[in-house]
Amino acid sequence: MALSQIGEYMEDPSHISSIIEMILQFFNNENPMLRYAACHAIGQISDDLKPKYQELYGKQTYPLLVQLLKDNVPRVVSHAAAALTNFLEGLKYEEALPQLNEMMELFVIHSNNGISLVKESCLGAISSVAEICK
Repeated sequence: MALSQIGEYMEDPSHISSIIEMILQFFNNENPMLRYAACHAIGQISDDLKPKYQELYGKQTYPLLVQLLKDNVPRVVSHAAAALTNFLEGLKYEEALPQLNEMMELFVIHSNNGISLVKESCLGAISSVAEICK
């Protein structure tokens, strides 16, 4: 969670590549609290450093965030959707295309069937998708 605070103090996101790699490794951790914290960090950093973060780390980050929408822990799913909301705001439409269909299907499924926390985050993320798709 502490790593989520570094983005606002960084001027050049290329200096944090080792930190980003470390955070992204936690996306696959068996502990849901660590997956949640990793989503939080990436969501905050991608918002603070957009669009440069997306340019440098988007190809690594984007598919991992989408995969976390399939997590079996609702709080992780909710935070993955929230992180995607921030991440997508710094992404161009062409860059969003590779994961767009799968991501939107998952958002719709969770919006219809998830708990309120998940529904809210997914609807916010759908709004970000609509904005980049114009």
